[in-house]
Amino acid sequence: MRKILALALALVFSASAFAQTPSVTTTIDDLTPTTITASFEMNENCTKYHILAAATGEMDQWSAMFGTPLRDLVISWSLGFEADTTYTWTEMVPNTEYIVYVVAVNATDTSEVLTTTCTTTIAGGEGASVVTVELENITESSVIMTATPNDQTAKFLDGIVEKAMFDEIGQDSLMAILLEQPYWLYETDHWEWLDLTPGMEYYAFAIGQNAAEQWGEMTLVPFATLVAGLNQAQSNEITLYPNPATNVVSLQNAEIGSLVEVIDIQGRVLKALEVTSTNQIIGLEGMNSGLYLIKTINGEKTFINKLIVNE
Repeated sequence: MRKILALALALVFSASAFAQTPSVTTTIDDLTPTTITASFEMNENCTKYHILAAATGEMDQWSAMFGTPLRDLVISWSLGFEADTTYTWTEMVPNTEYIVYVVAVNATDTSEVLTTTCTTTIAGGEGASVVTVELENITESSVIMTATPNDQTAKFLDGIVEKAMFDEIGQDSLMAILLEQPYWLYETDHWEWLDLTPGMEYYAFAIGQNAAEQWGEMTLVPFATLVAGLNQAQSNEITLYPNPATNVVSLQNAEIGSLVEVIDIQGRVLKALEVTSTNQIIGLEGMNSGLYLIKTINGEKTFINKLIVNE
């Protein structure tokens, strides 16, 4: 009788222990070159779970470096959820194998690390890589740069370099420096570059590779930071088109009779004219590549627009 009772108690204990084991089912819903989307479904014994995605081998390296069990590391670095959910990781590296880690818990138990392996898709195509560059909010010491790759670009590099340095070392030497420790980008890069020198000429640049690892042409956009102390008020009404410009630029929405001055980065007035049309054409002949200011004066109102000239 005692043996039967002991066996029954053992079975009850075993069933209870099994019932306490929390778990989560992971389903990979979608993969792109830079995102992983996965759904997570809790079993009835799970009250919370932790999720994390990392390149294959990365978490094992961190675990060995810190001397911390993988499960503890996943819990401390992860996102926690208390209900079924779908989550998307962004800024992943294309064509790279990742592991999605899950640790499920309840009031009395914690699961082992549950893993699901997936691979992001290949980016780009076999056509020419082209990365466009746009600049805005140029100040004495900063500029906001947006580098946008086309659909053939698999990865790209971008940055800011002093024009004098680029002219001295050339593109090949610049590329050699960049490739010593490349910081690869895969999606549109919107970045504010700080600590620039006032009144300095720069190039904003970008260059990319296609899926066959063939380089495209480097995009170079010249600009210059403003001279310290120069009035930087900008017009929200008067616009320039095109900008950057080459031969002529159209000053739009200025009031007829206004005075217009074209000013270089040293503050010198290169041209002065009176507005005779709401679509005033300004010739740019004889002007070197770089940044200029278009100052429009109408009575007590003064508007400043920035113009980039490309030869």
